[in-house]
Amino acid sequence: MGKDLRLAGDGAGYPSNLAGTMRMRRATVITRSDYADFLGVYDTGRDGFPAATSERRPADADRHVAENTYGFTGVDMGSTRAVIITGPGFQDEEYVYPYYRLLEEGFDVQVATKDGVEVKGKYGVPARATMATTALDASTFDLVLLPGGFEAPDRVRLLPEVIAFVREMNARGKLIAAICHGPWILVTADICRGRRMTGFWSIEADLRNAGADYQHKAPVVVDGNLITSPHYQNNPDFMRAVVDWMAARAADKVA
Repeated sequence: MGKDLRLAGDGAGYPSNLAGTMRMRRATVITRSDYADFLGVYDTGRDGFPAATSERRPADADRHVAENTYGFTGVDMGSTRAVIITGPGFQDEEYVYPYYRLLEEGFDVQVATKDGVEVKGKYGVPARATMATTALDASTFDLVLLPGGFEAPDRVRLLPEVIAFVREMNARGKLIAAICHGPWILVTADICRGRRMTGFWSIEADLRNAGADYQHKAPVVVDGNLITSPHYQNNPDFMRAVVDWMAARAADKVA
């Protein structure tokens, strides 16, 4: 417990062979206890993976902001606000991986659920909400990310405030990223017509019927402010596209 999980490499805290490409202001050393504190868990489950408990993390940890706002892109993303909207039964990998990749890049990451309650994924991973979906405001966010798992998106798209939020984000040209069954929410928001998109293959007919130009077996599709991927196996392509899109937008604002 408390053992540093520092990456092996040079003194900056990351592998020396990556030192020339990772333009980070500083490396962040995370201890096992730090990790537990952040997640709000204080014991470990099978294979040492944190197991959820009823004990919550400190109140001042509710705002999920990474210390390093430059991440791997070399662009300061500290003022970029992202929200992940999900519900019970989300695909665990499609929440956890994007959540930490956004934090890693320095985004201010919020998590919105119905009534602001904690929800669990298909395999028990908790998503601890920082806000209720009724508080969503397109003027305050730069990015919305919609994980899959067939149950969660189907629940989320029944929430009128989420549909209104997604439509407004689209109208403002802000980034909307959806993976697996996440595009179901975009179908309900009626923003798919004429857009190149992908998603889990079982919703191909839904996307086509909504007017989308479905891209079969594409690992990621970027069409303007829409980014879609079909499966958590495509997480690296999906999040690389999301981060690159937002970095380019941030760089444009600075230029």
